[in-house]
Amino acid sequence: LLSQIEELAFRVPELGVAELRADRAFAPIVIITSNSEKQLPEPFLRRCIYHHIEFPSDLQQVEQILGARLKSLNLAGPGYVDAVQFFYGLREAGGVQKKPSASELLDWLRALAAAGFDWQRPLKVQQAAAQTCVGSLAKTHDDRELASKRSSTCSGEITGETGVDRCSFPECKNGADVFVRLSCHDSLPFSIVP
Repeated sequence: LLSQIEELAFRVPELGVAELRADRAFAPIVIITSNSEKQLPEPFLRRCIYHHIEFPSDLQQVEQILGARLKSLNLAGPGYVDAVQFFYGLREAGGVQKKPSASELLDWLRALAAAGFDWQRPLKVQQAAAQTCVGSLAKTHDDRELASKRSSTCSGEITGETGVDRCSFPECKNGADVFVRLSCHDSLPFSIVP
């Protein structure tokens, strides 16, 4: 890849093209994403501009992402709140090897919808769908077991007042502005109120 970028040329055998070459006057800008699981080689990094994108800390920003990317889903109701709450709880849980990202949240909600999840019914009464789809959030065997345990112990019942407040749980790094507390075995720190 490095030599192809350096030479501004590459081959696409499937297209039967001998070589595609860019004019040096119009050198393309190449954007490469990384999940940081492996360190990129030094020669490659020397030719790059690095930019890290943080996970959105603003719940409204997460809502905007979900609304823009999942327009076809009716994302409202107790099941939706529980599903997003479950995602945040797993993301902040101790012992998780790979924290689920925004991409996994999108996959989780799509998988639930494909499994027939009813957004108007709480997660606790739809455990079969949740267990079937938990692999879209948990990407290792240990994380999947942790997620399955969390899913099966979550009652999904709203036990606190709904409204604007600050999250007081120690797992809450920045404090959530809006929250609903679910009565789970270890009190999940986040939630989104539709």
